[in-house]
Amino acid sequence: MSLRKQTPSDFLKQIIGRPVVVKLNSGVDYRGVLACLDGYMNIAIEQTEEYVNGQLKNKYGDAFLRGNNVLYISTQKRKAYCRAAQGSKNKRWLPKCMVKAGQVGRSRDLSLARRPLLVDSGNYGYC
Repeated sequence: MSLRKQTPSDFLKQIIGRPVVVKLNSGVDYRGVLACLDGYMNIAIEQTEEYVNGQLKNKYGDAFLRGNNVLYISTQKRKAYCRAAQGSKNKRWLPKCMVKAGQVGRSRDLSLARRPLLVDSGNYGYC
């Protein structure tokens, strides 16, 4: 079984409208439904939940995350949950895949901290 090569642009087009986890350079996670993004990795998320150190801190209807703060974007399985490592009864989404410039894969530790994900002269926007 061969895997089809996929560009980061293709991946991002596919995940619009799906549940995602966006991790910021500060370590804060935002979980919600990806509404849209642009060439600078600015991200709009709906039904947003803010997690600090794995604990739910706030819920927002809509949130806008500035692209230069984004460490990575991870998709979430819609119905798959895992338990927190220390026996907590709180459930959280399992990451499905993460992206980095030029790479798409399952459960990789990939970072966007140094450079925007898409280098396409900003001639697009997925909104």
